[in-house]
Amino acid sequence: MYDSAGNELAFDESPSDVVKAVKGHSTMYTMVAWKGEMLAGHYATRTNTVSEGGPSTCVEISANDECAEYCRRMVAAMGFSGFLSFDFMWDEERHLHVLLECNPRPNQIIHLGTAMGADLCGQLAAALRGENPGMRRVAGVTRVALFPQYWLTEGAEAAAQAEHLDVPFGDPELLAFMLEVGAKRGLDRDEIEKVLLTAVPAL
Repeated sequence: MYDSAGNELAFDESPSDVVKAVKGHSTMYTMVAWKGEMLAGHYATRTNTVSEGGPSTCVEISANDECAEYCRRMVAAMGFSGFLSFDFMWDEERHLHVLLECNPRPNQIIHLGTAMGADLCGQLAAALRGENPGMRRVAGVTRVALFPQYWLTEGAEAAAQAEHLDVPFGDPELLAFMLEVGAKRGLDRDEIEKVLLTAVPAL
C-alpha cells in the first residue's frame, strides 16, 4: 500500500486484536425515552437460549442501576425518543458490564416490565400526551419463559413448570400461529394446549 506521494507504507505486522471475546454472559437493558429523557426500563439476563449465542428462550427480569445509568447517558447524548435495547456482556473476570450495541427498536421482551412496575408503552403514551410521567423501574426479580421459544426447545412439560410463561392470550390469531409452528416441528400441540388451559401464570 502506498501514500498519496507514492511512498510505500510500512506496517507493524505484530498480532493485534480487532475483536476480543469477553468471558461472561449476555444481558440487555430494554427501555423507552422521550426527547433524551429515560422514562422506564428493565434489565434482563438470558438464562436459557435456543443455542450457544442464539436467541433467548428464558430471561430473568430485574433492575440494574449500572446499566440504567449507561443507557441514560447514551440517550441523553443522542436526544433519543422511542424504544431501545442495549446489549451488554457481564465480564465475569472484571465484574463489570461491557456495552456491545444499541438496537433502536422494540424487542421481544419490551412488555415484560409492565407487571413489575415499568410499563414502557404506558410511559411513552403519557409523554406523548404532554404529561411528565417520571422514571419507572421494575421492582423485584422475575424469571420469564418466552413463548413459543421455551416450548419449542424444552417441551410442554418444562413449560408447565415455568414460573411465568409469556403467552399472547390477548391475540388468538398470533397464538394459533405459534401453536401451528410447533405442530409443524412435530411437537405435541394437545399437550401444550392443556398447559395453557390450566392457566399457567402469564405476564
